[in-house]
Amino acid sequence: MADAIIAAGVVPTVIRCGSLSRTHKHADIIARAFDSEAIVDHRLDEIDYGEWSGLTDQQVVARFGEAALARWRDDGVWPQDAGWQPGEDRVTSDVASFVSELRESHESGDIVIAVTSNGRLRYFLREVNGEFERRRDDRVLSVRTGNACRMTLAAESSIERWDVAPSAVWEG
Repeated sequence: MADAIIAAGVVPTVIRCGSLSRTHKHADIIARAFDSEAIVDHRLDEIDYGEWSGLTDQQVVARFGEAALARWRDDGVWPQDAGWQPGEDRVTSDVASFVSELRESHESGDIVIAVTSNGRLRYFLREVNGEFERRRDDRVLSVRTGNACRMTLAAESSIERWDVAPSAVWEG
């Protein structure tokens, strides 16, 4: 990601990340490339998948059913019986608060790098009118490991890139 940002000639205004070690390490690599520091923001923390933690998709299906996995993976429906934390309302609120703060504290043209997880990222889609529904209908809610997204925050926010290789984030 740091190489892709440098190659695009982009200079981040700020780099924020969740507190999970691997997330923070990823953000630190990017920050060091710009002689900066990553700021931990708990609103970007990975979801604790409770009873699903550490299970393969096959194991989740065996314990909770194929429908439960499909509802989360394809429709973004939070499972009610798996002990996920901190809870869907909190994740929704955290992401909305994070996005609102960015809108209020940054100017047009500022580049904010936010490093978080796939589960949390899909809640950013809800911050753009109709985007979550469109991506749900197209079955493209997830962001694969190593991939990235680009979001423009303004009066009319938009998702510019979703689930693309780091080198593709800055195209166009």
